[in-house]
Amino acid sequence: MAPPSIRPGRSGPEIVAVSGVLTALRDAAALMRQGRAVEAVAAYRRIVKANPAHAEAHHNLGVALRAAGRGEEAVAAYRRAIELRPGYAGAHHHLAQALDAMGQPMEGLKHHVLAYRQARDRVDFAQALAAALRPVRLKGASPAVVEALTGLFAEPDIDHQDLMAVTAGLLLARDGMEEDRLFHALLRHTIVADELLELAITGLRRRALDRFEATGALDDRELAASIACQAHACDFAFAESAEEQRLARALAARVGDDRLLATTAGDLLLALGMYRALATVPGAAELSRRLRGHSDALDLVLARQIDAPAQEAELAAGVVALTPIDDAVSAKVRAQYEENPYPRWGSITRRPARRLAEVVAELFPAVRADTVPPPPHRVLVAGCGTGRHALAVAFRFAEADILAVDLSRASLAYGMRRARELGVDNIRFRQADILGLGAIDERFDLIEASGVLHHMADPEAGWRALVDRLKPGGFVKLGLYSTLGRQAITAARAFVAGRGFPATAEGIRAARQAIRALDNDDPVHKVADELDFASLSGCRDLLFHVQERSYTPDEIEQAIARLGISFLGFEIADEATRAAYAKLFPRDRERRDLANWRKLEEQRPQTFRTMYQFWCRKP
Repeated sequence: MAPPSIRPGRSGPEIVAVSGVLTALRDAAALMRQGRAVEAVAAYRRIVKANPAHAEAHHNLGVALRAAGRGEEAVAAYRRAIELRPGYAGAHHHLAQALDAMGQPMEGLKHHVLAYRQARDRVDFAQALAAALRPVRLKGASPAVVEALTGLFAEPDIDHQDLMAVTAGLLLARDGMEEDRLFHALLRHTIVADELLELAITGLRRRALDRFEATGALDDRELAASIACQAHACDFAFAESAEEQRLARALAARVGDDRLLATTAGDLLLALGMYRALATVPGAAELSRRLRGHSDALDLVLARQIDAPAQEAELAAGVVALTPIDDAVSAKVRAQYEENPYPRWGSITRRPARRLAEVVAELFPAVRADTVPPPPHRVLVAGCGTGRHALAVAFRFAEADILAVDLSRASLAYGMRRARELGVDNIRFRQADILGLGAIDERFDLIEASGVLHHMADPEAGWRALVDRLKPGGFVKLGLYSTLGRQAITAARAFVAGRGFPATAEGIRAARQAIRALDNDDPVHKVADELDFASLSGCRDLLFHVQERSYTPDEIEQAIARLGISFLGFEIADEATRAAYAKLFPRDRERRDLANWRKLEEQRPQTFRTMYQFWCRKP
């Protein structure tokens, strides 16, 4: 081994045995790549013993310790690496993840922020920070957190919806939010699912409308544009007074007036865009052509409310149909989603794609990687809606040829437009009914159907149709509603049906107001916290769907047995849920016993509040 040399570090000298330590680090890293974490721990311990001031060695020891299931020791190793090099972004990132896993999210959040601030070029650090912020509610924050949050809204490859709740909480604790950059970012990049903030937005909207009515001009065009973006994102779900409706009709009637000056016409479209989808207003598209370049604020609104719908209409006309839609329930579901394409979305997390075998092995270690055929893979996304699911699959799986089908041409066109904008060209969007897929020749390595089967008259018939399209050894990932998890939603659906609210824009707005008027402790009121409650298309899917059923783990197990496939397990992102299962059922390390999951859900009814997401495999 070469003699040690002194290399200055960021916080003092670092002792490095130049060639020897690098070789030792490479050898230990090779053990980690081979899955030999316990041996890697021993190797890294030898390195840090010989080189106690080597920050990277301490960090890598932490990685190995965590892989070996020794979380508290990993935290200590990461902290030592940071003591030696305070600006070590990777150590902050991994320390944050370890603290999250140990149930210390607020402590972890500090290190997520530090990692992101010190390595703004690391998209994975930005994504980790956004995910860590998703459940957080803050009434105040340091300038560093606010700066990081503002920066995240400018990141293109994260789901900005993750930032909604934390940003809403901060804004509600401030005065003059309409002048806050975060307020404008929130309205332009998310769907605001917060009752108090929605009330604040509608108050600002009414004030801007009254100002325009009185003077013929807007005081703040940027604010009007932000509100128009938010109104469009939530399908104009905001409550409107009779006077606002009258004024909105009057604005729409003025759109065709050729005598309008450019400034007045621009402000007119901005004001109207806060209340009505401009694409549906006669003459708005023609007027918009005169006003391009008039202001950045107006151009933003025109792009979203005029250009995007026009592109989708053109794409919808060219959608290829693979199957007829003959089933009566399928026809009703199709009609719902033609009127209200679902879900509305604006951004998506984009990570490096991996091979199917890698993804499956990480989720379900009992599945041998050599039993998964190599790529390219054929993937079917059945019931792709507005394309978000199909794009998530494209970003997750490398070398995938994806067929994405849905009943609704309007939904497919939305997805096609977004795929084009994101530069994704390996998805074929087609109109089809799952029940008719037996007529196509393709077989698939993977089929995903999330939030789809439970909207069919006979979900198991749809499930069987999907299994029939699988290659031998192929995988199917399904998302089904949980009976326990949806108790509040079931109560709210009964409330809506009992009150006779129609599934129209006016009926959905009225239902939203009626639910919000209930006492906070009323079970039905709980649905007001759901993201889908915040938009017309989401609320219709949530509370007005023409066909819906839910499942229990026992019912899933029985269906799997009838279909002759094997249950691999639930895909669970939540560390707390995995820890709870391990505590209750330590012998079932693969977490494949559906009877155990039933017992866990009975103790924790919100475990599958959104859906069961699980994988099966065909023999």
